[in-house]
Amino acid sequence: MKRAIDKYQVSLKVVFRDGDKMLSLAKDKGSFAGLYDFPGGRVDVVEFETDFMEILAREISEEIGDVEYELERRPVGMGRHRIAADGEAPEIHVLYVLHEAQWKSGTVKISEEHSGYKWLDVEEVRKAPERFFKSGNLEAVKTYLGVR
Repeated sequence: MKRAIDKYQVSLKVVFRDGDKMLSLAKDKGSFAGLYDFPGGRVDVVEFETDFMEILAREISEEIGDVEYELERRPVGMGRHRIAADGEAPEIHVLYVLHEAQWKSGTVKISEEHSGYKWLDVEEVRKAPERFFKSGNLEAVKTYLGVR
């Protein structure tokens, strides 16, 4: 029997750390309503040859404004997200690749994609990550925090 190879879109995400806090973006609609997301997003078709750090910089600027940070090039977590089929549109599988960045300075300016933000206590998230995240974000943050 021939294997069917899955196709994924790629979403680069960033967990910003400021000591024992992590920046999380609030969602009030869609599949993440009532939970949190991380800054980041999917790679555009025209960005195929663009350095991943440049793509992350674009996404960060779009979603939280021009802030100062130190970004770790190596991923710290991964997760999978499923976007349900909608009418004629097929189901989409998204691979989240989570990077860590140390917060330096700046004021968070939320885009229209999110309803607000919160600096979550890392230990609270570690104790019950499903209270804050789901799907690919949950899988990625559990990997990042070493939670099973």
